[in-house]
Amino acid sequence: MGKYKGKFILNTQGVLIILFTYLVVNLFLTGIGMVVGIEYMQDAYFQAGSYFLLFGLIICSFDYFVVLKETGKHFSPDLKKVPLKTYLLIFPMVIGMMLISDYFVALIPTNKGILKDWYNAMVQAINVLQQKEYILILVTVILAPILEEILFRGIVMKGLINRGINPKSAILMSALAFGITHANPWQSAGAFLMGLALGLVYYKTESIYASILLHSFNNLISVLMMIYSPNSNTYSKLFNIPNWWILAIGVLLFSVFYYLFMHRESSIKQIK
Repeated sequence: MGKYKGKFILNTQGVLIILFTYLVVNLFLTGIGMVVGIEYMQDAYFQAGSYFLLFGLIICSFDYFVVLKETGKHFSPDLKKVPLKTYLLIFPMVIGMMLISDYFVALIPTNKGILKDWYNAMVQAINVLQQKEYILILVTVILAPILEEILFRGIVMKGLINRGINPKSAILMSALAFGITHANPWQSAGAFLMGLALGLVYYKTESIYASILLHSFNNLISVLMMIYSPNSNTYSKLFNIPNWWILAIGVLLFSVFYYLFMHRESSIKQIK
């Protein structure tokens, strides 16, 4: 595994800047909600704007107070082009992780105690965006992949590696942070597992393009299921097959294409 050329690092100061910006923006948005009324906070446009403002300001704050200070230049994500033949390996690999993730997320109860209220709150938040389907698509398929990959892979993960953290640990920590920010057990579990795959792809390809595209694909599938099959919140329900089949297919896909991706020079020759 090669090393990144970026010089900025994610240290305690950087973490505090990210957390402080997150707190301040959320307090600001809550204040606006108290002024204009709770009904406006449940509007799809408000939710989309809040999301963009939150992640945009976190990235800009880190850029200004850390990257620019340490390197004398503004943050620039890794934009290395990824060959099409590499995508033929990483897409099936990530689809496998999507299936694995779906299996484990389905194991988390949705109708017991506090989890029931938590689940209903998550569904309500999603329903807000579904008021306007084009807003749902804009946020989940375009904005979220770009902003989240820049933050969690391009800043957090890369900053940890530049600091000297073992790449495997950096991938794990960035995936954990990615999962926690989703703020509920179902999306957090799925985001953590997907974060592991996206982190691996980003590190091996050194390209934010690849992780954004894969992230967008994952979210697109979820959005299509929400719109066209709202009662099928898992792949096992969608395809009407046992949940363990989903796990088995996922493990097989991920394992095969993970091996081919990690040994892609030889596998590319086989594809040709």
